Amino acid sequence: MKKHICALVGWLALTTMLSACNHQANSEKTVVQVDALYPKQTIESLAQEAETIVCGQVTGIGEAYLERVYLADGSGDYVEDPYTPITITVEDCLKGDSSLETVVYNQSGGEFADVVYKTNDGAEVETGDNILIFLSADGYTWGGQSVYFIEDGMTTIRNDMLPTAVLSDESESQTSEISLAELEELVLTYVNE
Repeated sequence: MKKHICALVGWLALTTMLSACNHQANSEKTVVQVDALYPKQTIESLAQEAETIVCGQVTGIGEAYLERVYLADGSGDYVEDPYTPITITVEDCLKGDSSLETVVYNQSGGEFADVVYKTNDGAEVETGDNILIFLSADGYTWGGQSVYFIEDGMTTIRNDMLPTAVLSDESESQTSEISLAELEELVLTYVNE
């Protein structure tokens, strides 16, 4: 009898432990890496192509959604791209409707009930981030090369996006730190051409 009770208690303990592990595994979300390829841009090309260019602060992150994108082959087949609407409170408008108090940026990726889509382009923003952003008419970007994080009045930018006259030295670094004022001045130069 004692053997049966010990076996039953052991079986219950094992079942409870496996159930707890299974519940924990099922409550974790699957993470999917989202890769998007964008044509390489410069500040000049972004300034000319963007409908809206603003400096501001991220003040809201909306609910992620899937957008159907039909394949160009005419087959009717499609893929669903994940996006998250990001609200930016405008502090300075460099191009576009200067009366806008907020703009919405459709950030690639998003979190759903059972899956999280993450990008690797360095453009994932969080509430409170200060950014300069280049947006299309529909609120999309050209990936990470369109979003510049501002910290203490400075941002980091790839050297190949800048005209050589702006580069401060001939270092082997692939990026440079420039002030927000310098970046805004450069952008306005191209916007006003």
